[in-house]
Amino acid sequence: MLTLTKLTLDGRPRWYLFFGSRLPSPLVVHKPEAVRAFERTGRCLFYLHAEPPLLLKVKVDKYSPGRQLLRWIGRILLWERLLLQTDAHTEFRGNRRYRSAGLSPVVAHGWGVALNPLNRLGSVYVMDYLADAVSGKKFFEQAGEEERRAFLDAFCDDVVRLARHGLYSRDAHLDNLLVTGEGRFVWIDTRLSRLPFSRGRRKKVLVESVARKILGQEYREYVRARLTRLLG
Repeated sequence: MLTLTKLTLDGRPRWYLFFGSRLPSPLVVHKPEAVRAFERTGRCLFYLHAEPPLLLKVKVDKYSPGRQLLRWIGRILLWERLLLQTDAHTEFRGNRRYRSAGLSPVVAHGWGVALNPLNRLGSVYVMDYLADAVSGKKFFEQAGEEERRAFLDAFCDDVVRLARHGLYSRDAHLDNLLVTGEGRFVWIDTRLSRLPFSRGRRKKVLVESVARKILGQEYREYVRARLTRLLG
């Protein structure tokens, strides 16, 4: 479904072309403290639509026409605006791949691209807001030793499920997944990359891309060993 939607972000009305399922009309967003916390660990802006609870992830353009004109024309104007290859589109597409690989990504409702090329808030990704969930990192820090090992086992299992489809997360760290009150994993950053074709290279890239982002040498070695074993 294709819709033209006006969003008021930071006090300014901005128009976006949205793709995906039907969204509430109008989308009225605000920024509570719980949502502001997401911005301390990422490079995007976040907003909340209250009912139904939806989280909007807004990507700020990397380049501006005033300072990096050629890069802005190539990357922003041509690649993202005209060819629609935005971060929001990448996440929406990756969300479907996560689901087809047997993982549980957050429910995604759509993505939008700014109509005005001078609007630096260039793309919007709309997903469910899970107020009762905690980040994987917070869950891990609060868990006991046995629970931590079980958590890392499940985390590695998901990583290998993606790898069997030739894919890996661009940023597979514990802040990019949530744990619900029932203990269910929900992946919230669904950007993906292709694994190398070579089996040896593929294994190395996958193991190191995940293990180096695990806190604590003991747990990094645990994840390396488990992934190596699962990958054969």
